[in-house]
Amino acid sequence: MKKIIYKIILTSLIIVLILPGMVKASTADDKLQEINELQQQIDANKSLLDKKSNEVDSLENQVAVFDGRIRDSELQISKTQAEIENLQDQIRRKEEELRIQKENLFETMRVMYESGGDQGMIEIIASSNTLSDVINKSQYLESVKTKINETVDSITKLKADLETNKKESEDLLVQQESYKQSLSGQRAAKDQLLSQTRGEESEYKKRLEEARKAQAKVWAEYEAALAQSRASNSSSYIGGSGNGYLISPSNGYLTQGYGCTWFAQCGNPNGPYGGKIHNGLDISMGYPGPIKAAADGVILDIGQEYNSHGWGNWIIIRHPNGLATLYAHLSRFMVSVGQTVSKGDVIGLEGNTGASTGSHLHFSVYTNLIIYNGPYHGPGYDGTVNPYSFL
Repeated sequence: MKKIIYKIILTSLIIVLILPGMVKASTADDKLQEINELQQQIDANKSLLDKKSNEVDSLENQVAVFDGRIRDSELQISKTQAEIENLQDQIRRKEEELRIQKENLFETMRVMYESGGDQGMIEIIASSNTLSDVINKSQYLESVKTKINETVDSITKLKADLETNKKESEDLLVQQESYKQSLSGQRAAKDQLLSQTRGEESEYKKRLEEARKAQAKVWAEYEAALAQSRASNSSSYIGGSGNGYLISPSNGYLTQGYGCTWFAQCGNPNGPYGGKIHNGLDISMGYPGPIKAAADGVILDIGQEYNSHGWGNWIIIRHPNGLATLYAHLSRFMVSVGQTVSKGDVIGLEGNTGASTGSHLHFSVYTNLIIYNGPYHGPGYDGTVNPYSFL
């Protein structure tokens, strides 16, 4: 009987003491999973949005090219129309010259032959004093007639040439008008595609904003769960150090800096960090690159992915001057809590755990660190400084 009562009491204690914590941890874990899933949605929508934005830019450039070609075509059409008008004006002038020259020719011929060829010649002889005068007058009339005929022929040829040029210009104008219509049709098709793509871009922007709002809501719910956690450890900087105190913990390249980066969206409650700054450096060397202690110190705490919010697997080192350094998203630990490490010692391997979109190290430097332990086990987000102040 005593054994049965003891078992009942023990079971009750387990339910009272352990189960609430398990429920809280489960709630926090669910929220963390939801945050990570929403982050994946955000990344996917952002990728699609970037693709559509690039398509919009490309189509806008293509439309601009068509606009330029259409303007050039319109200029050529205007030029050709002006040439046609000029040719028509020249043709009118040549026609007038031709009319005048024909009248002159007719008048000359009338003078020469109005009384008949022989009588005309008799009049020339009668009006002449010498034979030389007769010859001169006859030659003059013939030369006038010849010159007028030549002028008429020249004007007729010029008019024919102008008519040919006009016909060629009119044919060119038809081709230019056809080309312009073709360009206008192509531009209209691009405009339609551009409008459709802009609509898709707008839809992706909407989806992205909705995912960010949902993530912000879950973040707030998760922070409410964090409020139930208690501070288990802390560290405060006592001063006396500066540039060169720390070394870079990774030989990789910087993918995101400290502060109000383009990704952080400072002041936007729907941003990835709830409107706060990015509180460290993201460095990518590639999985599973070695991660080194930035300075001498002691392993203050180690956390795992399942209850560390978005940090994934993390390590915190407390240094002699009170600084604390965080190494997050690790794939493997190479140290244990309480272990003393030296600057440059390998403490873990780079990974992609937690709220991470690719293998990298998140490195933060705290001058005022609080570590929480409960449904959430990890560092507070605030209390950091730019690592470059000590690197």
